[in-house]
Amino acid sequence: MHEQTAVVRLPLEGPIFALVEDWRRSQPKVPSRNEAIRLLLRRALEWPSEKSKAAAADRALEGDARSAPKPAA
Repeated sequence: MHEQTAVVRLPLEGPIFALVEDWRRSQPKVPSRNEAIRLLLRRALEWPSEKSKAAAADRALEGDARSAPKPAA
């Protein structure tokens, strides 16, 4: 994991700002706006890897089904 830090200016306006604000206020312990954006970004970046794992598991199950003996006709 990289231990680098970057300060990023991220203007949010309109609906996206409202979505971030609604999400952070819905949390049990309301994070700062900066922390909320970090949490949401982390979730978004981790989500595809979880989806990829599920897709790989589905492919493995499909492979098992293809290799199963076929019933006699």
